[in-house]
Amino acid sequence: MNNLAIETDRLTKFYGHQRGIEDLSISINRGEVFGLLGPNGAGKTTTIRLLLCLIKPTNGTIKLLGKDVNYGTTEILEEIGYLPSDFVTYQDMTVGQILRYFNHLRSKPFISLSELCEQFNLQLDRRVRELSRGNRQKIGIVQAFMHDPDLIILDEPSTGLDPLLQKEFQQLVKKRKAAGATQFISSHLLSEVETLCDRIGIIKDGKLVTVETVSSLKTRSVQNIEITFFEDVEVDEFERINGVSNVIKEDKDIRLTVVGEMDTVIKVISRHRVLKIRSTEPSLEEIFLRYYK
Repeated sequence: MNNLAIETDRLTKFYGHQRGIEDLSISINRGEVFGLLGPNGAGKTTTIRLLLCLIKPTNGTIKLLGKDVNYGTTEILEEIGYLPSDFVTYQDMTVGQILRYFNHLRSKPFISLSELCEQFNLQLDRRVRELSRGNRQKIGIVQAFMHDPDLIILDEPSTGLDPLLQKEFQQLVKKRKAAGATQFISSHLLSEVETLCDRIGIIKDGKLVTVETVSSLKTRSVQNIEITFFEDVEVDEFERINGVSNVIKEDKDIRLTVVGEMDTVIKVISRHRVLKIRSTEPSLEEIFLRYYK
């Protein structure tokens, strides 16, 4: 069996002369949680619409769950859960009617419906028009997960959710990961992506800038270090290290900035008696902004 859940090769979409995405090649493993980051207009939603066959590519190929999406598309989509960025549904139907309607569109039964409705406190007899934005978003999440799909594609899934419901959503993603499902998440909540995703792709102007694990991104990113020594230490010991900059000494304190690995810096620090050491690890947001600069 093909171990890739999503595979694209030089995937390209132009709207006339306007670029959507260009030469996007990604490989996402089965069971992986993959995050796609980028601002509005970067190409995230275009990528998702191409994966779901909602629009046709200008060039390139797509395979989902080992199958070319140009053949047997209906069969493939049976195994996919999808939450669009702006979840809109029929206003006059009740929550229960909506969920049964979505289920009838698939041959797969809603395996986890009762459990999910209880987890997200959905009232099945309420009409959609009576619900807040956050409660409508909960319907979208439940319909995407209720048939236990092998592949789940989520576009801005936490939109409208309060912090408690965001935690519930994160627990759901982790549970489905443990069950072997592949999840593709496009999100502007960098803290959420950092918590949930195994790897992250950053897209800029329709092109993939990088695909890496969160830990490897942070390893190559800037860290600010402040060390308090027992005795005076000369700054030139640190200034000679590759990747170290902004070395400032105040009495027995030395502050510096490190780009990349910390190994050599730690070895120099260990030559002296240290009272305190503080390291500020960059957030995913800081890393993301560095790529966009």
